[in-house]
Amino acid sequence: MEAFSARILAAGFPVIVDATFLKRSLRERFLAIATAREAPGLILSLAVDPQILRTRLAQRQADVSDANVAILEAQLARPNR
Repeated sequence: MEAFSARILAAGFPVIVDATFLKRSLRERFLAIATAREAPGLILSLAVDPQILRTRLAQRQADVSDANVAILEAQLARPNR
């Protein structure tokens, strides 16, 4: 995802990276990619009630995401970094 984002930015197109980015180091790497290409970088951190997340995951059907309730619970158990 990093290399692809860098190529798209180098070609002059905007990039939106939609990922969990639980670790600060991952967020910083993508900001560095943007900075190296003189592109503005912005991180949006969204907070949602865990029960709403569980409900939405349960309602998903055919979806390209590999997210499921087990993955969500593991992510919620980790401290924010």
